[in-house]
Amino acid sequence: MGGGANVLNRNGSRTLIVPPFWDGDRVSDHAEGIRVVATDDFAYTVTDELKGKRGVPRQIGVAGLKLMAQRIAGPTRAALANRRQQMDDFMAGAVMGRT
Repeated sequence: MGGGANVLNRNGSRTLIVPPFWDGDRVSDHAEGIRVVATDDFAYTVTDELKGKRGVPRQIGVAGLKLMAQRIAGPTRAALANRRQQMDDFMAGAVMGRT
């Protein structure tokens, strides 16, 4: 329904964080093998999820913040502060289809 975050863990597992909270069941139905966390406070949940990881790197790659609503992107930028590494160009290239 809106923006989301896909946390790629070092062990290969994935966590998908999606707002709004009520959309969690629908997303879970379509995300086999992916842990889904639904929330109404996206920025808090993303940062809380990252804090809970052992060995969290000093830099965290982030893509798509400039496309998100300011009410979500602003707090997320602030929470990640100087740990945020812009990955928009990298992600665009990674998903681009080649023929």
